[in-house]
Amino acid sequence: MSGPWYAGNTDSQASGGGQSPDPVAIGDPSWTWDLEFNPVSSSLYARASLNTLSIIGGGTAWSGGGIVQYRTRKADGGDSVHPVGQGAVDGYVDLIWDTQVDSVTFGWIIEGDNFCWSRLNMEIWI
Repeated sequence: MSGPWYAGNTDSQASGGGQSPDPVAIGDPSWTWDLEFNPVSSSLYARASLNTLSIIGGGTAWSGGGIVQYRTRKADGGDSVHPVGQGAVDGYVDLIWDTQVDSVTFGWIIEGDNFCWSRLNMEIWI
């Protein structure tokens, strides 16, 4: 890997029992970030990490995020969709590492009894 290629973050908040869909719904622009690009023939690594979780007013809260799905380009020019998050409890996995990737979809969740806030970092490295 040479270094970071795409990077983004999202600030989420919830109160009164929750805000986000759980599991993450593919195609919901409020809770996903879809990146499409020319196929990467070298190794591509994508990950998400929670930077901050702040719970204000007590109670319980949780937040997280990761990769919902990614797509690779086949030799014949067609795409293969890898819905890696569908088998996970919250609809996402922490990371992926593959070649010929041409799309990565990140997703996140947040829920809380009282007011809570979180920041999630999302990165793609090649």
